[in-house]
Amino acid sequence: MKSAPQDGHTEKHPRIQPVGLLFDVPQEDIAHICLPEGARLEKLSASRLPCVLSIAREAEFVVAPLIGREVDAVEFAAILRRGGFCGHYIVLTPTLPCNDLVLQEILQTCPGLTVELAARKTH
Repeated sequence: MKSAPQDGHTEKHPRIQPVGLLFDVPQEDIAHICLPEGARLEKLSASRLPCVLSIAREAEFVVAPLIGREVDAVEFAAILRRGGFCGHYIVLTPTLPCNDLVLQEILQTCPGLTVELAARKTH
């Protein structure tokens, strides 16, 4: 007789690995951010922007810079929304005098999106 694994999951219901998208962000820039345990990170550069629409729906979270090579965080939020993204959007920002203005602009463009502004680490 087979017993259930210690973590409570059975073979019929394996744990699903969360997927996160890193858009135009080096992985070392997110070391300080608390991400879901065991998350699989997919890196996307600005040159692969059209791919975002096809995979946004599958992502649990997305990390992007405030100002990227091709788009800024507000424009990228709109692209994510068109792709069906409804996860957690983390925007890496430099030190800003008023984070609330950035947050407000993103939320006006994409109401209902969960947005977090995270300080970008300097090297």
